[in-house]
Amino acid sequence: MIEAAYPDWSARNPEMLAHHYERAGQDARAAETWERAADRALESAANVEAIRHLERALAVAKRIAGSRERDELELRLQLKLGRALLATRGRTAPEVARTFARAHALCRAHAPSPSVFGGLSEIWVHSTTLCDGHAFEMAEELAEVAAACGDRHLEALAEGARAQLYHLMARHKDALAAATRALEHIDSARRAAAGASLATVDALSLVHVTIARSAWLQGFPDRARREAKRAVEMSSAVGEPYNEGLTASLIAYVHLWCGEDDRALELAEVNLARAARFGYGLFEAAALGIRSEVRLRGGRPHAALEDTRAELEIRRALGNVLGIGLTHLQLAQALARIGSLDAAVEAAREAVRLSNIPEDCALLAETHRVLGLLLVRRGAEAEGHRELARALEVARAQEALSLELRAAMAIARSSPLDLEPLRSAYARFSEGFDTADLMEANAILASAEAMPGQRAH
Repeated sequence: MIEAAYPDWSARNPEMLAHHYERAGQDARAAETWERAADRALESAANVEAIRHLERALAVAKRIAGSRERDELELRLQLKLGRALLATRGRTAPEVARTFARAHALCRAHAPSPSVFGGLSEIWVHSTTLCDGHAFEMAEELAEVAAACGDRHLEALAEGARAQLYHLMARHKDALAAATRALEHIDSARRAAAGASLATVDALSLVHVTIARSAWLQGFPDRARREAKRAVEMSSAVGEPYNEGLTASLIAYVHLWCGEDDRALELAEVNLARAARFGYGLFEAAALGIRSEVRLRGGRPHAALEDTRAELEIRRALGNVLGIGLTHLQLAQALARIGSLDAAVEAAREAVRLSNIPEDCALLAETHRVLGLLLVRRGAEAEGHRELARALEVARAQEALSLELRAAMAIARSSPLDLEPLRSAYARFSEGFDTADLMEANAILASAEAMPGQRAH
């Protein structure tokens, strides 16, 4: 055996070893060795090279006699190929759809198992990012496989997937309930292990991400900050780059929402370095969005606009639908700050349109609020006030108290006598009074109370 005789050479040259196995007719060894070559390429973000190795591995795998082991090998290869294709050709490329469709068919062809669950999880992430309408169906499939396996860890991950979807759909009570069930499943698994070694679930950090984001939206900023800290700590403890990047991308916005710009920027800069090292375009886009917001708040609108346009270009190249409404919202705000008000209004209208989809509507109220403020500023006061009223209506319907507060502040600033929505929203907070929004709301109310002769209705 070459591997036994020359272990160092074999480790350094897996593709040459794979050629040797192919010529010898050892297809199973050849496919696995091509997979090792692809893994080496993926580790250095050489996605094009990885695609070549994975396609060769799949071609060899077709010659292997049908079996569960052969299908599990193909499933691994298809999922890795899907990741590499996503990085190089974007989510809307036909070959990406074909690759994940084949992976899904392989999952459905076999009885529930942890490997089937893992494959479905990756397909679920792809579906969620596309907002293709199938993500909730995939989450239910995950839950069924987890229950059939009788594995509490898998059940926790399935509930975590549900929680993330509920959050994106602005069903925040459902999101928090599903996240709580996920944590209960993990606690149950730990108790059952009775002190034995228990593998860490890297995606558990994303459960805390969901709790943090939904908690802030529901009006619990202090809880949001606690959960944000837990999420980052858990992700760092596992040390898996993709999980760390995704956690940082999502948690940075919690810090922004709480007015903690320095912490948000710190996470964004780390993610930019991570994206450069591993080729994660999605994390680069998210980091640019965070940096854009911080720069805008810091009085650097031109730099903010440059970042936002770069983010938008990356998201379009990746075919990424999830979160693109927020990118257009940031574009609108940056354009307004440099004086391009007409372009800003059009960008805000596009933000409303892109945020008004079932799988990504958690920030819909924000898009109406910003559009309303821009219209008022442009002189279209009647339409602007309708948009602000719509922002308030959406926030209340979604039970998003923090967004209701923002909409109410916008109404109070554009119609100084209309303070009742702000008083109502502010009175329902029980924590987070040191955060930026609540301090601003308190200042507006205090200023109104200090003005003699003012009567709010």
